[in-house]
Amino acid sequence: AGLIRGISLCTRGEALGHYRWLDAEFIASVADEAALSANGVKGRFTHPSLSGDGLGTFLGRTKATRLDAGGEKVVGDLHFSRAAHRSPDGNLATYVMDLAEGDPEAFGTSIVYEVDWEGEIDFVLEHGAEQKEDEYGLYIDLTNFRSPDPDNTKNMPHARLKALRACDVVDEPAANPDGLF
Repeated sequence: AGLIRGISLCTRGEALGHYRWLDAEFIASVADEAALSANGVKGRFTHPSLSGDGLGTFLGRTKATRLDAGGEKVVGDLHFSRAAHRSPDGNLATYVMDLAEGDPEAFGTSIVYEVDWEGEIDFVLEHGAEQKEDEYGLYIDLTNFRSPDPDNTKNMPHARLKALRACDVVDEPAANPDGLF
């Protein structure tokens, strides 16, 4: 039904538009979680909307996930489902494969994951943030937070993964600045 080898699931660095830093620990946790998925990581044509699910947009599954040689990216092989050639919106599989061949920088993938809020809070507290309370309740003051990653020049909080849900093909991938590969 089709295959694209070596797509990037996510890359170490800023998750554009999310004010989160994806450090080496996060990247490794995505690789580990993806490798645990017996059938591969589900992939869809764009993310589902807030009011609609992704039925009809299923592309296939990303398998053989691993860290790249430098440990900067999680990569894998996108195996297309036969159904993706006959979706309600047409032949999505061939469209994505053609785009990958012709202009892989024009799009990429975007992971969908459950945030490990406790892990994120613990991390910022370990690196200078403070838990405070006001009339609205407890909050985390990031004023004194300092990222230990020298590449995190914007001093963004570090993302932590609880569970990996999907890896969708999108127009503007937040965590893949080089596009599909």
